[in-house]
Amino acid sequence: MKYKFLPVFDIDKCSGCRACADVCRAGSLSIIDEIVRFQNPAACLSEQRCVNACPMGGIRMEWLPIEECSLRGLVLDYKPEMAMQ
Repeated sequence: MKYKFLPVFDIDKCSGCRACADVCRAGSLSIIDEIVRFQNPAACLSEQRCVNACPMGGIRMEWLPIEECSLRGLVLDYKPEMAMQ
């Protein structure tokens, strides 16, 4: 199992403004029905540009398991919190 540093979206805070999708260099994000959608997590560059662009504060980054991974962005063979235990 691989873990990747990926954005997590609070849909309740999403205004559909497109700020996150506009700054995503990988093209991983789309706005569908005025809500952000993560279209391609494997392509995500883990740059946190979407986090910084969101005027609503509705995006945070977490280490998440990912099956399909292109090794773009921050990828590890373990979840960092597991290393601390």
